[in-house]
Amino acid sequence: MKVDQESSIRVALSLRTSVPPTKILPSATSPSTELVQVACRVTGTLKVNTDAFSVGSQLVQEESLLSTQDAQWLWLVTPKKPGDYSAVIQLEPIVSFEDQNDVRTFEERLPSKNFTSRVTVAPLDRSAKEMVEDWTKMLVALGALIGALVALLAGLSRLLTGSWLPRRRLRATGSDQEGNAGREEDQVGGAGHEE
Repeated sequence: MKVDQESSIRVALSLRTSVPPTKILPSATSPSTELVQVACRVTGTLKVNTDAFSVGSQLVQEESLLSTQDAQWLWLVTPKKPGDYSAVIQLEPIVSFEDQNDVRTFEERLPSKNFTSRVTVAPLDRSAKEMVEDWTKMLVALGALIGALVALLAGLSRLLTGSWLPRRRLRATGSDQEGNAGREEDQVGGAGHEE
């Protein structure tokens, strides 16, 4: 199994004990067999670390052996992080009884059997091209964010300093012009007295 890649966990149960397990569960790489107690209905329960796996199907599934000799359970799991984990499958036979005097049906659960499998989850192999594409997308988004931030700071700076206001030229009135001229004459006259 690999991180972020959906995989399947399959378990098969057969009443045909002479048939090899590779015929009953052909997709399995190295199936093992064990005799278990069965009944007309059997529930299969997957127990995994839900922090390490997301399960895309129901954890508890029921199969019937009333009209067939084989039953299969399938769970779709997606590993979230690499590591070594245990996956436990619990098979529990259920016997149904009908009371002929009463229309009710009663159920009795027989002892369950657990099957533990070690699962190794490898990190996701990513090509250099995929990583470069991801980094490129991230840098483009970061560049756009920085550009927007610079524009925002420039706008705030202009707002705070008042430089966004239109500039006005101060025009001197007639009396101001005369006063300035008089001051200039005083400065010139003062300079003449020093000689």
